[in-house]
Amino acid sequence: VRYEYGWVFAHPVDVSVITDYGALVSRPMDYATVAGMIDRGAYDPARYKFSSLDDLEKIVLQALVDVEQVFQNCFVYNTRGCQFYRAGEVQERKWTAYYDRHIGDRLTEGVRSALAHFRGACRAERAEKAQIRVVRVSKTSNTAVAVTVVDPTTMSLVKQYLSKASAIQALQHLSKAGYECEVDVAESGAAKFRLDAADGSGTTLFGYLWIRTNKLHSGKFVVAKAKE
Repeated sequence: VRYEYGWVFAHPVDVSVITDYGALVSRPMDYATVAGMIDRGAYDPARYKFSSLDDLEKIVLQALVDVEQVFQNCFVYNTRGCQFYRAGEVQERKWTAYYDRHIGDRLTEGVRSALAHFRGACRAERAEKAQIRVVRVSKTSNTAVAVTVVDPTTMSLVKQYLSKASAIQALQHLSKAGYECEVDVAESGAAKFRLDAADGSGTTLFGYLWIRTNKLHSGKFVVAKAKE
């Protein structure tokens, strides 16, 4: 999660807003869910029927599969080349490098073989479902959502915040984490000013549109044209 774009995949996708997500993604997964399963000891060896693996190997395999399921879902749902898809590619590369350096050699041949089989199935699914998709933002009655983050290229919903204060904190966190922003948002006052200025104006922060949700639903916002 601390790596670049990890925050995008930190929590479950809100399927009440991304209304067609379930039609394309059969096993939603996110980092918080994986971490919670590990912390609670909730992985069940009975999930996999590999007779060649013992219970501990099955638990390890499940955790590894679920981490890679996060990237798989991103690639299956989003259009190749969009910012959300690219974020998934960055996270997958970082995970693969970490796996190769710290995990792969410690696994048994049975676990590595089963994980390779899962990766092959993922590639086949991506090829089957690869197509341009439009993400529809539902006109939900959930007024608790205050700010919505949108990819300006594809108009895909990226993230939602329940309050303006939490959106401001997110801007500051991204700035302090070293991500490049178009303007200074390091301090609370600056972040608040920039968020207000960006709201519906077409101005991007960290490459995304930050729009009050009621304005998004009403259509009262603009998308800046790409620079020549």
